[in-house]
Amino acid sequence: MADAPLISVLIPARASAHCLESTVRALHQFHQARWPDQFELLIICNRATDDADDGSEAIAARLAAELPQVRNLQHEGKPGKGVALKTGFNASRGDWIFFVDADLPYDLAFFEQAAAKLAEGFDFAAGNRRLYESIYELPVPALPFVHRRHRLGLRFNALVRPLLGIHSTDTQCGIKAMSRRFATAAFAKQTCPGFLFDLEMYLVKNGYRFSHVELPVKFSLREQKSTVQIRREIFQVAYWLPKLWRQKHQRHYCPTRASNTKLGMLSAILRDRWNTGLGMRAFLSLRWMLTPYRDILCYLPEQGKVLDLACGHGLSTVFAAVEGPNRSLVGVDHDPQRIQSAEQAARGVPNIAFKIGDLRASIEPADAIVIIDSVHYFPRTEQEGILRDIYAALRPGGTFILRSLNPAPGIVSRFNRTYEWLAVRTGFTRTQEKHEEYRTPPQWTAALEAAGFQVSHERCSFAFFSDVLYICRKPNGGAERRPLRQSWLTADDWGMTPAVNDGILELAKLGVVRRVSIMANAGYLEHRLDELRAVPGVELGLHLDFTSSGENTPERFQFRSPKAVLFHLFNPFVSQRLKHRRMEEETERQLAHLESLNVPVSYLDSHHHVHLLPGVVEAVGPAIRKRRISRVRLPYDRALWFTPKFPLCILSLAARRNLILAGFRLSPCFYPQKRHFRSPVALQRTLQRKWEHEIIVHPAIADDFQTAQVKDSYRAERVREYHRLALLAP
Repeated sequence: MADAPLISVLIPARASAHCLESTVRALHQFHQARWPDQFELLIICNRATDDADDGSEAIAARLAAELPQVRNLQHEGKPGKGVALKTGFNASRGDWIFFVDADLPYDLAFFEQAAAKLAEGFDFAAGNRRLYESIYELPVPALPFVHRRHRLGLRFNALVRPLLGIHSTDTQCGIKAMSRRFATAAFAKQTCPGFLFDLEMYLVKNGYRFSHVELPVKFSLREQKSTVQIRREIFQVAYWLPKLWRQKHQRHYCPTRASNTKLGMLSAILRDRWNTGLGMRAFLSLRWMLTPYRDILCYLPEQGKVLDLACGHGLSTVFAAVEGPNRSLVGVDHDPQRIQSAEQAARGVPNIAFKIGDLRASIEPADAIVIIDSVHYFPRTEQEGILRDIYAALRPGGTFILRSLNPAPGIVSRFNRTYEWLAVRTGFTRTQEKHEEYRTPPQWTAALEAAGFQVSHERCSFAFFSDVLYICRKPNGGAERRPLRQSWLTADDWGMTPAVNDGILELAKLGVVRRVSIMANAGYLEHRLDELRAVPGVELGLHLDFTSSGENTPERFQFRSPKAVLFHLFNPFVSQRLKHRRMEEETERQLAHLESLNVPVSYLDSHHHVHLLPGVVEAVGPAIRKRRISRVRLPYDRALWFTPKFPLCILSLAARRNLILAGFRLSPCFYPQKRHFRSPVALQRTLQRKWEHEIIVHPAIADDFQTAQVKDSYRAERVREYHRLALLAP
C-alpha cells in the first residue's frame, strides 16, 4: 500500500461484533476494486468502561493482521461517535476522508459519487435520506418504526435549521465524505462527543464557506433502535442544541483569523502592528476609518499576485494579505520610512513583501494592480503612460483598481481638494510630484478605455470626500472564462424577449449565470437557444408558465395574473380533479415541448411563483417526478417581509411542508432588490454574504419590451441588472 493513501475510511465501532467483520470486508472489496491499494480502513473501537466486551476489539485486531489496508485503533476516554471519528481522523493519512456507520446501512455506491464530487473541487459530500432519489429497503414489520423515526427526524430538522442556520434536510445521515482541508477544520472545532457532531460539521461548513453537495443514498434497515437509546438521544439534543447555538453566535465555527469588522481589523492590524508615534497612529486610525478598504479591495482575485503601488504605510496591502491568504502581495512606495513602517506591520504575514521604488518604474506583471489616491500627483501625459504600462503588465483577465478624487463642482469636492493641497504643502503627504491633475469620471473612463480596459466606476469615500473608485478589467483575449465558483445565479424568463435572451446568454458565456429558467410558452423561446445549450456548465430548468399567453398556450390556461390562477383553483364550479388534471396536462405539455427542443430540464420554478399557490404542487407533481426532477425553488427570503413582495414569504412558508412531503429538494434562496444593484461594490458584498444561496436575477441586454409587445413592470431594472452582473465576470 502507498505511504500516503488517497482515501481514509473511518469506521467507529462500539458493540459492533455482530456486523463489524462483514462491514470491513465489504468496504475492503469495494475500495480495492475502485482504488486499488490507495485506501486505508481505520476501525476505531470506543467501548465504554461499563460496556461488556462483545468481541469487537478482537475482530478488529484479527482483520488488521489479515488485511494490510486495515488499521485497528483504540479510542481512549469518553465514548461517543464524534470523538471516535476524531481519533480516527488524527491517525488518518488520506487526502479524502470517508466515514460510515459500523452496521453499514448504506449502499457503498455513495462513495463513488462522493469521490467524483471531491475531485470536482467540493469539500464536503453528505448523504441525504430525504432526497427524492433516495431509496429505503426495510422489512414490513419495521414500517411503523421507520415512520415514527422519519417524523421525529423531520421535527428535529425543523428545529435545527432555523436555530443553527443549517439548510440541509438530513444532517444526521451516517455516511459522509470530505476533503482533508474540510476535515481538519471540522474536527478542530468539534466539541460534541456524541451523534450531534454532524451539526458541527455543517456549522463549520457555513462558517468557513466550504463548498458542499448532498447526494441520494440507498438505506437498508437491519435493526431497530431501542426505546432507551431514543430517550438518551432526546436528552443529548436538549443539552447540546443550546450549547451549539451559543457557540455559533460566539463565532466558534468561523476562521480564527482577524475579525471581518472594521473595528476588529483595526485592533488586530493597526494597534498591534504599526510601530509609529502617537501622531502617525492617529493619522492611520483616521485614514482607516475614512477609507472603505473592504469596498475597494473586494474586487481583488482570491489568489494570484497583487501589486499595490504607492502603498504608503501599507494599510491596504496588509489588509488584502490578511483577508486573502492565497494572494501574494507586493507593496511599493518611494518613501523609505513608510516602507519600514509597513514591513514592521507585516511581520508574521507570510504572503506579503515591500520594496522601495518609483511608481511607474515598479510596474511588473501581476494578476491585479491597485493605486489608491496617488495618480493625481502626476501630469496628465504621465498618467496616460502609467495606464498603458499597467495594462501591458496585467495578465489577461486581470484587474486594475484605481481610486481618485472627483473634481466636479461642489462643497464636498472643494473640501477634498483643499485637504489634498494642505497635506502636500505641509509635508504630511510626501510625494515626488507636486502636480494635482484631477479628472472627472467621464475623463478617467475615456482614458482607461483608451488604454484598453473595460471600466465601471462608483463613488467610494466617506461622506465628506468625493473619491471615485474605478474597477478596470483587462479582457481575456479569447481565453476560456471560468464560472463563478460559489454563488448560484439563476436567470429567469428566457424566451420573454430577444433582449432578455441576449442578456442571459452573454452572462452565461461570461460564467456569471449558472442556471437559466426557460419559459416553454414564450414567443422567443428558440431565439439563440442553440447557443445557450452549447454553453458548458449551465443548468436549464422549466419556468412553469400559467400566467402569460404564449403561442402554444391553451386558451383555458391564458391567465393574466396569479390572482386569476388562484381564482381558478378555488372556483367551486370546477371539480378539484378536473383542475388538477388540466394543470398536470399543461405542465406535461410544457416539459414535452422543451424535450422536443433537446432542452434537459433539471429543476423547476415558475413565472410569478404560481407553483407556490395551494394545490399546484399536488397537481403538477406527477409530471415533474416522472422525469426525476427533484429540485424546486422556494423563494423565501426574510428580507422580503419588509417589501411589497412579502406575499412570497407567506406562500413559501405555506408551501414548504407540501414540497418536502412531495419529495422535492429545496435550496436556500435570495431575491435581490433594486438597492442591491445600485453599485458593483454593494452587489459584490451581497453575493459574498449569500454565496450558498440560489440568487434570482432578471437581466436583459436592452429594453425591447415595446417592440416585443410584452407587458412587464420591471424593464429598465433588467438592463441595470445585466450591466451590474457583467462586472462580476472573472
